[in-house]
Amino acid sequence: MDSLRHAALGCCVLCAFAGMLRVFWPENGMKSVINLVLTLYIITSVVQCAAGFDWAGLSAELRGWTRQQAEIRDYTDFGLVRTVQTGLEQAGICATVTMKNGVCHVLVTYPRDTEAARTLLPELCGEVPFEVKTGGDAP
Repeated sequence: MDSLRHAALGCCVLCAFAGMLRVFWPENGMKSVINLVLTLYIITSVVQCAAGFDWAGLSAELRGWTRQQAEIRDYTDFGLVRTVQTGLEQAGICATVTMKNGVCHVLVTYPRDTEAARTLLPELCGEVPFEVKTGGDAP
């Protein structure tokens, strides 16, 4: 990498020298020389920045991003909860339904609806175990 830097520095020095020589020529066409020197300076700066960059660290970070897997949520419980909630509402039972560890928890708001919920839940839950509790947020 040092040899590339030395070569770029040599080109810049030679272009600057050529620019100084052009000043003394009668045409005085400095625009092309200045553009060449600026172009070489920009190329040299980019090469130096690229050489000093931590490419291995960037590569490792990008590989880490591909290895990370987004948390995949299981919405099968949501479907069952929604089905049970809708079935209980259609039967006139006010309750809160949640899923925890594969068990459908039903919190019946009014104690009088507990037996009706227990009768209806085997049909709504199917093979999924359920638990019925009383004492929701009824007045």
